[in-house]
Amino acid sequence: MYTIFYGLSSILALVFLYFNGIRIFNPFYLSVVSVQIMTGASIYLYQVYKKEEYHQLKTDAIFWYSVGSIIVFFFFFSFLNATHNKAFLKGETGKIIYQILNTIGNLIYYSLIIISFLCSNISQKRSGT
Repeated sequence: MYTIFYGLSSILALVFLYFNGIRIFNPFYLSVVSVQIMTGASIYLYQVYKKEEYHQLKTDAIFWYSVGSIIVFFFFFSFLNATHNKAFLKGETGKIIYQILNTIGNLIYYSLIIISFLCSNISQKRSGT
């Protein structure tokens, strides 16, 4: 089921890329890629949730990376959908909203990536000694 989703969405992304061009900002292509990344991270979180055994989240680097990916690509996907509104693109308010969303998304995303690196470093030290 997952391979069908990723296969069809990859074909859709390539079609958007082909018809709209590679050298221009392509919100349709980026929207499909954002949904793919959010879906992949959600699938991992669902698999962790469905496990019958205890899972230590503090040392799970992929958990923190998945949470960060969902958050940042949700912000990015929201911005991409706003680019279809002409009033958003022409006004000064659109630039301010983009800067705020970009800053908040990056702060959260990079904080969670740092946490995931720290978690992977901790788990490597424990397994090596």
